[in-house]
Amino acid sequence: MFRIILIIVFLFAEISVITAQKIKVYFNHPVNNNASAIADAIYISHFEDTVVAYINRIQSTLDIAMYSTESLPIVNAINAAAARGVVVRYIAAANTGTNNSELGSLSASIPMIQRPDDGEVMHNKFLIMDIADPLRATVMTGSDNHSDNSLHNDWNNMVIIQDQPLAQAYKTEFEEMWGSTGPQPNTANSKFGAAKTDNTPHNFVIDGIPVELYFSPSDGTTAHIEAAVRSANTDMQFAMLTFINNDLGDAVVDIHNQGVDVKGIIENIYYIGSEYNKLVNAGVNVLSHFTTLYFMHHKYGIVDASNPSSDPVVITGSHNWT
Repeated sequence: MFRIILIIVFLFAEISVITAQKIKVYFNHPVNNNASAIADAIYISHFEDTVVAYINRIQSTLDIAMYSTESLPIVNAINAAAARGVVVRYIAAANTGTNNSELGSLSASIPMIQRPDDGEVMHNKFLIMDIADPLRATVMTGSDNHSDNSLHNDWNNMVIIQDQPLAQAYKTEFEEMWGSTGPQPNTANSKFGAAKTDNTPHNFVIDGIPVELYFSPSDGTTAHIEAAVRSANTDMQFAMLTFINNDLGDAVVDIHNQGVDVKGIIENIYYIGSEYNKLVNAGVNVLSHFTTLYFMHHKYGIVDASNPSSDPVVITGSHNWT
């Protein structure tokens, strides 16, 4: 059975066949479908328009946890949703290290909380829409921030999943950071980073596809990624903005040494602790994207795509391998 592992910093998930109607995957740069055997990747150049269109269709509730808030069209759509009666709750990262230039454009009527500026980051990129309606409850996530470059220029993917149980798991994570189950945040109860607990369900079936969901750092995300990498029997590919985790680097080298055909792309090859040189020196076929205009911002891995009998897996989301 084919699986997809969806990773979002504070999240990790397993999903599968992209043709499933409840699971949609998009890329914001042209894709070469010559290698596709089951379903062609879908390219849309207008991620921003897609986000706005989904927000415009919301009927009752919208929860957002977003690392960067720089898109005025998206903020305007959020404000319009609140104005028509949608209950909106917003969690943002601290202003240090990210672009929150349009956070101040959010309507004053929308409750909002920012992660404390404690040297760590709230790196989530997800929206939870219409959670009370089993036919409409939807999660939108992926590697893209609501920033100009992320939406229009950097290489990114977007995953949209219509499934109420999955949305409820995201809501549990959201409310742990929110500090409340109500419309207003409670900073006294709000938990981020190491203060969070492993309190969400992890296993789902969506359109017959096994899905696993993990939030970091509480849920042992790296160990689950490593297990997926080490499950490779035939081939493995990855595209990563930043790759500095030694355990994951060792796992990639190990499967390469076992004969798995590994190919990778890394953007931040000069980042302190980058696994790039180790992988190159081990003979892994890994390319640098550093000199190419705009960031290769993906955070995905693909395991055994060419071997349907070997439990193929896709890993994606907001979680760099750090």
